[in-house]
Amino acid sequence: EKAILTFGNGLLNHPDNVELREAVDNATLNPRDYYQILLRLIYRILFLMVIEERDLVYPKQTEEKIRTIYNQYYSVQRLRKLSENRWLGNKRHHDLWIALMNTFNLFETDGSGEKLGLYPLGGELFSSTAIDPISRCILDNATLLNCMRHLNQYQNKDTGQMTRVNYAALNVEEFGSVYEGL
Repeated sequence: EKAILTFGNGLLNHPDNVELREAVDNATLNPRDYYQILLRLIYRILFLMVIEERDLVYPKQTEEKIRTIYNQYYSVQRLRKLSENRWLGNKRHHDLWIALMNTFNLFETDGSGEKLGLYPLGGELFSSTAIDPISRCILDNATLLNCMRHLNQYQNKDTGQMTRVNYAALNVEEFGSVYEGL
């Protein structure tokens, strides 16, 4: 829930996202539709976290060089690691948002993933228009990393410690219930 609010407000508040604010102000983008777009954004991230942690992005026989390129420059795991270092968040830069949009593009229908040995995941979630109009927006690194932190860690109720979410251990029913809960 915190990630949805942070993404939603961060996108609306960014000074470069005039078109998004106008769409909301003119009611061409109503709150329900905006919320659905944000849900798809979150679910895309969660889906990629699961397949990356389970090592399902590539078949086992895929060349290590290609895997390394994906892991170092495109993976959501990279953003998860960055989010664990609060000092990396910077409101003046937005390169991490652009990188996330590029990662999504690798898996979208008509995307550019084939160059890295990736193929479209298909379905509505990874259609090229699934997260329009926010795919054309800008989000600063600090806000993005804060959102990722909300998806990446939770506070243990017993110890008060921040704990990293193990998405590899999430079964299908749990994954579905996360989406239904949102």
